[in-house]
Amino acid sequence: MIDSNNAVANQTVIHGTLRTEDLVEAFTDEYERIGGRPHNVELFRAHLLLPEGEDRGDELSYDLEDLYELLNELAPEGTSFGAHEGDGSDFAFWTHEEEVAS
Repeated sequence: MIDSNNAVANQTVIHGTLRTEDLVEAFTDEYERIGGRPHNVELFRAHLLLPEGEDRGDELSYDLEDLYELLNELAPEGTSFGAHEGDGSDFAFWTHEEEVAS
């Protein structure tokens, strides 16, 4: 069962890299930590184990898009998942500035 209450706002999930493999691994870990579907987690992890080549690159690119979307959909109220405004290599569930100001 997915519980977005397990997602922690403003706490970095991964920082300092934009390598697809690194992002997929970190996003998969976060998705699993907040209770993501085990089948999805297994699939993402299986793609990380594919041998180097075009198929692996394509699968990981698709996984990255899917994970980004899944995590953003599971973001706690008042947050969204993505890169920090000031640092494009710092990914987390970020609090919306307009929500903080209210």
